[in-house]
Amino acid sequence: MKKVKKFLSVLLGVFTAFSCFACGDGKSDESEKKPDAPNNPSITTPTLQPAAEKEWQTVTTYSKDVLSAYLQPIWYTREVYDESVAMIGETGSVNLLYLPKGDVIVRDYKLEKTYEEGKDYTIDGKKITRIKGGNLPFCDASTYDKNGVNTQAPIRYHLNISYHTDEMWEGAMPEAQVEKVSKFMNKVKTEKAASIMYYGDSITVGCSASDSDEGGHINPRLPIWANLMTAWLEETYDADIQTWNTAEGGWLSLQGLGAFDERVMAVGATNIDLLVLGFGMNDIRTSRQDYIANMKEMVDTYLTANPNGSVVLVAPMNPNTQNTNWMGNQRYMEEWLTEDIADKYDNVAIAQVNSVFTQLETSGKLTRDWLANNINHPNDFGVRIYAQVLLKTLAGDDFCKEIYA
Repeated sequence: MKKVKKFLSVLLGVFTAFSCFACGDGKSDESEKKPDAPNNPSITTPTLQPAAEKEWQTVTTYSKDVLSAYLQPIWYTREVYDESVAMIGETGSVNLLYLPKGDVIVRDYKLEKTYEEGKDYTIDGKKITRIKGGNLPFCDASTYDKNGVNTQAPIRYHLNISYHTDEMWEGAMPEAQVEKVSKFMNKVKTEKAASIMYYGDSITVGCSASDSDEGGHINPRLPIWANLMTAWLEETYDADIQTWNTAEGGWLSLQGLGAFDERVMAVGATNIDLLVLGFGMNDIRTSRQDYIANMKEMVDTYLTANPNGSVVLVAPMNPNTQNTNWMGNQRYMEEWLTEDIADKYDNVAIAQVNSVFTQLETSGKLTRDWLANNINHPNDFGVRIYAQVLLKTLAGDDFCKEIYA
């Protein structure tokens, strides 16, 4: 069973019962955690409150000035920046994650063109529909094969939508695990210096963030998720974070294990305060036993050489769920990594990326909305979510403090 606590939705003026969610505060204070609900219907569990409204930021390209906007956690926010959607068909429709309130800003993927409601599109609730003859880019449905794979470059057909909302996230939220990485975080906070090794497949490489080589270094020039995560840590704690990224596109966990000494241990395990492992997207048919054995050996090799180190395992998002060539065991890896590794170590955390992306699908969005290649690489919206989940895992309430009644 996944270790993500489940929540029921909270709408304005409606009170519903929630399962307890233990939200870390960056201090590993167990007394701050919410108690489990007693078996007494007259006693209600704490109720998640709407996020506080924040001043709107205008984003035209990435800079540290808009870092807070782009890293505003998608599961607890009133301001949604550049939520991506893929428009298919000349009169196609797409779904937003939340019900927008007030003005809606619809722009192209590069944030260079702004489109007009009534001329280019209509809005009905969460649904945006392209007006025939309008200017919204769209992909002809005939360019999709039977597996839902676009034979053209799909990123050009993505739109970025920004809006305010009073609606709230439903379902799984990433769990803070600050106690698992406390040695790393304490070093960041007290010594103002630490080191991170990022090691994984193409998603850890950064494909296809708009400022990556594979992403074309186009506007809005968003850094890869590892660099976003590092930038937030440095900015928030006034720290100097040394990083290495030795990830390799296309690799399975077995290949990662085979090159572990060369790509990771050669740096010196004691020089690495935090090891972030992001393998799994390419382990489509790898068995649970083999996948866990590969991942566990990497963890054990590092922690044996550096018992004071910390590890974060990144559970991959799902690929295109229509693509039977790619959709496989990725959906199970968060549970595997949690039960077979993270739960058995005091200093190994699990970044619950898959749960958050799965909730996006549950809400009515499609994987193609955040897949830059419509197969297995997140676009900027997806890259930002990766960074958001990792930061909640590491920093807890310092990154996002969910407020309860």
